[in-house]
Amino acid sequence: MKYSSLIILLLVLSLCKVKAQVNYVLNPSFEDHDNCPHSYDQIKFAFFWSPIDTVSIDPFCSPEYCNACDTTGIVSVPIQTGGGGQNYQYARTGNGMAQVQMFYDETSPPPEVYRDYLQGRLYKPLTNGISYCVTFWVNLNRVSKYAIANIGGYLDNGSIDNTDSVNCTSPQTTYIPQVVNTSGIITDTLNWIRIDGSFIANGTEIFITIGNFKDKINTTNTPLIGSISQHVTWYFIDDVSVIESSTKAYAG
Repeated sequence: MKYSSLIILLLVLSLCKVKAQVNYVLNPSFEDHDNCPHSYDQIKFAFFWSPIDTVSIDPFCSPEYCNACDTTGIVSVPIQTGGGGQNYQYARTGNGMAQVQMFYDETSPPPEVYRDYLQGRLYKPLTNGISYCVTFWVNLNRVSKYAIANIGGYLDNGSIDNTDSVNCTSPQTTYIPQVVNTSGIITDTLNWIRIDGSFIANGTEIFITIGNFKDKINTTNTPLIGSISQHVTWYFIDDVSVIESSTKAYAG
């Protein structure tokens, strides 16, 4: 009887701990999908993830969805052949990850895309006055021309949107991300780098948008010697987490 009571107590404590670590982000590791990606700009195949562009008919206004189930090699994991070269990177966990265009050298010829913004849905709105910890992991695609520092996460009710159908998404400088990278320019093409921070919710947040919210002049960047890309910067994203700050970050 004594041992049975102890086991029940441990189970209750374990369940409480799991509940306390609930991640509000749906499909946080990009594992669940309705179709395998086979080309660029197909983040819509990953459940609960999308670009922020609703006005543009240009199919290139979207982050990439990379998954090991891709058989074309363009957005497969671990090998991606997009961007004019070959990149080798595993997802941080599982088989899926996203790729977001974070920067473009606007002194180059007019771009097809200035920026991508990756938007994910939370399973319910955050609670007003509660502190939340936001965490996501990034890795620089090695065919990028530049590495940057200005990567952030912005949480809102979904009203952030691109209203410029020319050149896809322009830099969304009117929005201030609650969580930003504070570790300087991220140049690592091998290891996943953690970006995290906390903020107090106002109770309307049910989406998280990840990207670079600075224009070119305010983006801290450095050119990468030997890059085969002419002007573009891509970062992979994986394991996105939004949890109450009193609990340990957990990406699912």
